[in-house]
Amino acid sequence: MFRLTREVRFGVNPEEDGQLAVAPTNSFAGYPSLLGIGHYLALEVTLVGEPSAETGCVQNIKLIDQSVR
Repeated sequence: MFRLTREVRFGVNPEEDGQLAVAPTNSFAGYPSLLGIGHYLALEVTLVGEPSAETGCVQNIKLIDQSVR
C-alpha cells in the first residue's frame, strides 16, 4: 500500500469575485486568492492505494485539487 498526501490551500472571499470561472495558473499560494479580508484555509487529503500500472501514481494530484475545491 502507498499513501499520497496532498495539501490544498484556498481562500474564501466574502463576496463572489469570478476567480472560480477560470482555471488556476499557480495553485501553490492558494486558489482562489484572497481579495481583502477573508478566510485562508489549508486542507490535507491522504489517499491510500496501489499505484496505477500505467502511470505509477496512486492518483492524479490535479483531480484531488479539483475535487477538494
